Amino acid sequence: MKVREKPVPPIIFEAEQYLPEEGKFPAGMSNRPGKICGCVLVGGEGSRPHIHTFDGIFLLSPGDWVLVGPEGERRLCKPEEFTANYEIG
Repeated sequence: MKVREKPVPPIIFEAEQYLPEEGKFPAGMSNRPGKICGCVLVGGEGSRPHIHTFDGIFLLSPGDWVLVGPEGERRLCKPEEFTANYEIG
């Protein structure tokens, strides 16, 4: 018997790009200007820009996207992944 997967409705995320040279800091980002996180990252990198997600702590690089799902979950998305898998709309 052949079966077809039911189409899954798209999940809508809020997305903000980390562009420090333009003064763009995602709302969920720790250690952005005016908001210092008290966590200590492995290797003493606690002052680096990062986000806290269900999967752990992720360091941000300029151009990275921070996605926030419908239940408030955050995820890091590299620019090439964002371009390949998401559309702004």
